[in-house]
Amino acid sequence: MVFDKYPAPVKDDLTPLSDAAGEVISVGPHAVRWKAGDKVMPSCLPDWIAGRSKPDGRGLGYKTDGVLQEYMLMEEHALVPMPVDYSFVEASTLACAALTAWNALTGLNRVRPGDWVLTQGTGGTSTFAIQVGLSSFRVLTR
Repeated sequence: MVFDKYPAPVKDDLTPLSDAAGEVISVGPHAVRWKAGDKVMPSCLPDWIAGRSKPDGRGLGYKTDGVLQEYMLMEEHALVPMPVDYSFVEASTLACAALTAWNALTGLNRVRPGDWVLTQGTGGTSTFAIQVGLSSFRVLTR
């Protein structure tokens, strides 16, 4: 793969992708949060629990192997529950689309007072960007 324009370091021989939803097949002997059969989604940034993300953190699909594999070994804290009424396909879009929208508004080029934000289309990331913008910033409409 060629990532010469990607702004973050990328692991060699990378297994790509970060969007997924799946079922817990088995758990380790000390697991307390999950059991076999639970439906879950991986966090795109598995070690980011709260606060501002750290540039040296792991990221599925770019700093560590991603989800394009049949089975994955994940830490308990790196999974979130899948919404009950969602299919695996629907749920797989949630964590990454919402995180991408939030990062676009608050990340490297943070939205500042007076900035305009344009979302393109009505897909998941655009919709989340509007929702995050409405809840976090003063929104001007015409």
